Amino acid sequence: MGAMSLVKQVARWVLHEAGGLHLARIRRRGELRILMYHGFPDGQREALERQCEHIRAFYEPVSLDEVAEWLDGRWELPPNALAVTVDDGYRNFARNAWPLFSAYGIPAAVYLVTGFCDRRLWLWTDQVNWLYDAAGRSGARDLVEQYKTMPDAERRVALAELPGQLGVPLPEQPPAAFEALSWDEARRLAGEGVTFGCHTDTHPILGRLPDERAQREEIVQSRNRVAAELGGSVRHFCYPNGKVGDFSSTTVRLLQETGFTTATVTSVGFNRSGADRYRLERIGVEPDLPWAYFTELLAGLHGVK
Repeated sequence: MGAMSLVKQVARWVLHEAGGLHLARIRRRGELRILMYHGFPDGQREALERQCEHIRAFYEPVSLDEVAEWLDGRWELPPNALAVTVDDGYRNFARNAWPLFSAYGIPAAVYLVTGFCDRRLWLWTDQVNWLYDAAGRSGARDLVEQYKTMPDAERRVALAELPGQLGVPLPEQPPAAFEALSWDEARRLAGEGVTFGCHTDTHPILGRLPDERAQREEIVQSRNRVAAELGGSVRHFCYPNGKVGDFSSTTVRLLQETGFTTATVTSVGFNRSGADRYRLERIGVEPDLPWAYFTELLAGLHGVK
């Protein structure tokens, strides 16, 4: 066994057997963790349930509405507060995730891509992945990252040409693994306590759109569709891709003008008192994340700011 491997094993033993994670949680008990999930494929229920058990044992789940009250100074976070967010609005959330979150008393907020729920589109990142898989090709991840750097109009043209280049026709509607929640399902979930926010109408990277008007259309259309289908105010937003450069101060102003009270990014970090409510940082997790790594992330390790 190499010296570095031995050091890592000793460090992990200290974390998991000698109270290291407990000390890390104490040190950061006053900060808010926001988890970022995406999909919940079939076959991962046991792994997700283990994560739910861990959350209930060591953290205090809170809703995004409570987070907004905390940011307003009208509510005090409990120690080791944790919020769960889910991007995109896949149908497998209803089937495989919400029954567990609900059973364990863990609030969840789902950011909907409204064109996806309307069955007007399926997510462009999924299209790339599906096409490459159907063509027996590798490299989908690299192409997705390349598309993210393009002006939105160029990205749409390139995506439209991709089926022909790969020799694979693209289905009009996504296969079952990539399906969106229906509005009927979203209404049922809202009635059971799920919070719904917006993730734009067509899932472009807002900073790659040509102008402020195009950003406004994506934001307002998504808010209006969620409000029309689910009723009530729509308070929470999530930036597609959500990294530095994917949105701007103009985007933030548009969210303020549209009535949103929080917005989340994909930058990794915890949120302290006085956090920017339109740049709330998150921790990316999924049900199949290695167990030790999952527990360490939530405790604040692995470069979490």
